[in-house]
Amino acid sequence: MTTPYTFGGPVLLPADPSTSLGPATKQYVDQRGGTAGSGTGGRPSSPAAGQHYWRTDKNFMEVWDGSLWRVPSGVAAATTDISNPYDGQMILNTADAYRPYRYSTADSAWYKVLGRLGSVASGTSGFGLTTSGQVISSLTLTLAANVKIRAGVTFVANAATAGTNGFFQLRQKAGTTVDTSGTVLSGGQAAPNLSRGSGGDNNSVALTGEFTPSSSGSYVIAWTGNVGSNTGNVAADASNHGWLFWVDAVAS
Repeated sequence: MTTPYTFGGPVLLPADPSTSLGPATKQYVDQRGGTAGSGTGGRPSSPAAGQHYWRTDKNFMEVWDGSLWRVPSGVAAATTDISNPYDGQMILNTADAYRPYRYSTADSAWYKVLGRLGSVASGTSGFGLTTSGQVISSLTLTLAANVKIRAGVTFVANAATAGTNGFFQLRQKAGTTVDTSGTVLSGGQAAPNLSRGSGGDNNSVALTGEFTPSSSGSYVIAWTGNVGSNTGNVAADASNHGWLFWVDAVAS
């Protein structure tokens, strides 16, 4: 149904223009605005550069750049949600407590920007050491080049024999092999007396170290240790030997 209006002559306008848009006109209007839908299957089939698409399944917007659908920086999403990430793109990773992540095109990888990369706590088990070196705990992490890494551990330990020293190191090595062969972090070594003169006394120890990876990739950060030549070992006792081992990415 149409309603006549007179503008220097009779012109017919539709009572509801939205119901009479031709396919070409509707596509033109949609391309200069935006559409909404669920999943990638709901994206417009012939988008124009700059066209927006609201993902109702993810609650963020995608933009067609003329060849690919892109997600603007700053959205809250999992890394796996992002189609065609670009270099330097930032997101708040919903799969990691909304911590900030940055994408590297050179590495084709997402990296946590700053903050806690991982930690391990003693839980219901302490640790025991013998005179041979061993890995007490470790974390295998994907690290970005030129981002300073700080590792640390706090623990309580005691030796069964008076005068027993412990030797503890924080080490790093590229790859995923966990052993005691990594490079000691700067500042990441201590040799505390674990018995303070009589077997059984508890000793609190805090140790931190830093390094900056020269290349991106997988690294093992390990907390290693052994006791000295004394006959006393450090016993594994959860109630007396609680510990926390952690790794952070920090500002240089």
